[in-house]
Amino acid sequence: MDVWQVVSQVADWLVERHATRRGSTYNYMLFVSAAAAVGSWVVAKELLAKRKALKANVSEALQNETLRAMSFAQEDGRPVKRTATLVRQEETFFVTVIRHDDEECVESSSEALHSLDDVDVYLRDHTPFILADFRAS
Repeated sequence: MDVWQVVSQVADWLVERHATRRGSTYNYMLFVSAAAAVGSWVVAKELLAKRKALKANVSEALQNETLRAMSFAQEDGRPVKRTATLVRQEETFFVTVIRHDDEECVESSSEALHSLDDVDVYLRDHTPFILADFRAS
């Protein structure tokens, strides 16, 4: 069997039609779905590995020092600077955000957070920061 016969058989298999209750499906649709599933699984594994590495790096950095993040934005035409601080005291984390604008300086703090996942949820829900924004000062 030469190469062209193999290619012809594969092409015939890919365009083979199957009747189902919801209409017709072709083998190439199954092939594309399987490839998308495998690709999604690989990407998900990579993202989980990156996330795990980020949490390990942040946890290690917090053992030695306080982490800080800064944000500059404009609200109602005025410049606003936000400074966030992430502190670890024993096995508890605290986030403090200070908002500076032309008129006032407002400080807000989190309650005790017990894991970096809790810190990340708090940051996403209450601040413009994410965990990856924090660096050693």
